[in-house]
Amino acid sequence: MRMLLARAVTMPQTLVLLALAATLLTTGIASAARRPPLPDPPLARGVKGARWMAVFEARQTVAWKLPRSVTLTDCYHVRWLEGNGQEVWQISSRAPTKMYVIGAPDSPLTFRYGTWSMLEQTRMGIDAGSMIQRSSFSSSGSNPGRCGGEAVVDDPPERDCGARLPAYGVSFIHEGSRLEFSTHKENGQTTYQSCLLNTPPRYVPGSFKQPPATAARERLLSGRGTVRITGTDSSSDSIPQGSSQLTTSARVTWTLTLMDAADYERYERQQREGNTPRRPRSGRARGRRR
Repeated sequence: MRMLLARAVTMPQTLVLLALAATLLTTGIASAARRPPLPDPPLARGVKGARWMAVFEARQTVAWKLPRSVTLTDCYHVRWLEGNGQEVWQISSRAPTKMYVIGAPDSPLTFRYGTWSMLEQTRMGIDAGSMIQRSSFSSSGSNPGRCGGEAVVDDPPERDCGARLPAYGVSFIHEGSRLEFSTHKENGQTTYQSCLLNTPPRYVPGSFKQPPATAARERLLSGRGTVRITGTDSSSDSIPQGSSQLTTSARVTWTLTLMDAADYERYERQQREGNTPRRPRSGRARGRRR
């Protein structure tokens, strides 16, 4: 009986204590949520940092053409082949992204993505979407030779041309006055098994060329205005193919736009209003061919 009485007395007290503990926990979580983030520690002497909003865009175009070419002849056949195709590959950041550029004396620049703080974890790069559009046409057959014969057109091969939608992270390396970007694929497919793409020298099917650009270190560390950095490259070729010439051409251009807070606010306002943003005040850094 005494044990039952003790339980009857202590049960309400236990419930009160549990309710009090829950209230304190909730209050502590809410207080922590309202607490401002810790300030960044000051950079070491001689180290500079610049906070930007970054936008990345890149486009690579490859095209090829083979006019009808006689490839083989005998008394009854004149074999011929023709074709053309192209690929347009675009990569662009999904949204303007925070970028923190940090420079220590006698060291390459360091880039942090998605944050302006040294205390927050940096991303692997700028989140970017991509679209690859490839088309290809080829036809072959034979005409009668000098001894006669029949005209024949071969059955067209099966093709897996069309669109691919890979996703990338885009990161940057800067040393001296040379800025390069690199991509790491996060998901999606970029390859084709049966969609022919002839390319000129220095270009490889299924690969996005990454030419360097020239960008002054001081400008990247200024954190002021708008900086537009562009890299570009092109190539073309023509080689004999039977009785004709196979021509190929390629061009790639990429642009990194860095905006300070004031220019970014202006850019966002123009985007919301549906206006084409005018080019902000800028320091231009041009690319160079490699």
